[in-house]
Amino acid sequence: MRIVIDAMGSPAGSGGMNLYAREVVGAWAEAHPGDGIIVVGGPWAADAFAAHANVSVHVVSSVSPVARAWTQLVSSAIVFRRSRADALLSLSPVASPLVPRARRAVVVHDWRHENHPAEFPLVQRLYRRLWRWSAGSAGTTVAISEKTAAETRDRVRPRRLVVVENGGDHPRRWHTAPASARGVNVVTYGHLPNKRPEAVIRAVAAMPDVTLWVLGAVDEYRESLRELAARYRVTHRVRLPGYVSDRSYQRIVASAAAFVLNSSDEGFGLPVVEAAYFGIPVVVASDSGLAAIHPGAVHVSDPDPQSIADAVTAALREEPRRPRRVRPWADCAREARAAVEASLPRPSQVPAIAGSRR
Repeated sequence: MRIVIDAMGSPAGSGGMNLYAREVVGAWAEAHPGDGIIVVGGPWAADAFAAHANVSVHVVSSVSPVARAWTQLVSSAIVFRRSRADALLSLSPVASPLVPRARRAVVVHDWRHENHPAEFPLVQRLYRRLWRWSAGSAGTTVAISEKTAAETRDRVRPRRLVVVENGGDHPRRWHTAPASARGVNVVTYGHLPNKRPEAVIRAVAAMPDVTLWVLGAVDEYRESLRELAARYRVTHRVRLPGYVSDRSYQRIVASAAAFVLNSSDEGFGLPVVEAAYFGIPVVVASDSGLAAIHPGAVHVSDPDPQSIADAVTAALREEPRRPRRVRPWADCAREARAAVEASLPRPSQVPAIAGSRR
């Protein structure tokens, strides 16, 4: 198969979206060395896939919202035509309508912008208006969880909907091992408004032995969290490093005593499987949907400070968990490829003018 993979929806610094692109493309390239993969993405992609001989990258230097939309709607189709590809797979819900429907597939991660529109600036909401139309008009729509699939059915009538759950074995490549850290480190996130780290910081006041790491909060938002920690007299126990390097992230995660995902809504929750890889307990918010996505693998609390503190305290008192077997990204890539391939026209259906496409 010769395929164009649109990774414009996975810019550097986008967290789980960028990880998804790196893992799916890398696993696909390794499992199917005979496939020709053309990635359309930002400058990060050139370095990310340099080691794969069967991956070439069409680099888009600008990642502004306008450039991103133009690339996804128009430029990716030009790359598709010029490369004589069999299919176009967008790793976000937006794919070019200039590619034949049967050869066009998209991936839907969540519908948080519709569930919680106040969490998004106007520009993002305008861009994401394309999602319903694109997810409904593609030949194949891939959902990363049953929750996302159900929400997709509620909003659009996808022509063909396939659930392909994320992988989670990427920590096997991390250059770290769980360290015996001083004190009790708990990790939460603050890179998006829906992560609600404010309640977790307030919960720390009821857990005197806990040091909290809030990852991803920057600029004015980080300062507001710092002021909140000072108000509750827990400044000395709240770490706000902003975005950290991959090595630092891996070290912090691997040595954590517990995770708190106080998100208002999630499509999958990659930190849950990262924690599971190391046997670290995870507390999730009752309104996040994560308990249904990862049944039996998480502790559930209401998203208020006291409930979070009670759930974390209970999780820390449990017997240490053994690392769980997590789904390989290779399975995710294999199933995504199969979903795309299944919708392609059979040779007898392809007009003679289609040339050498196979």
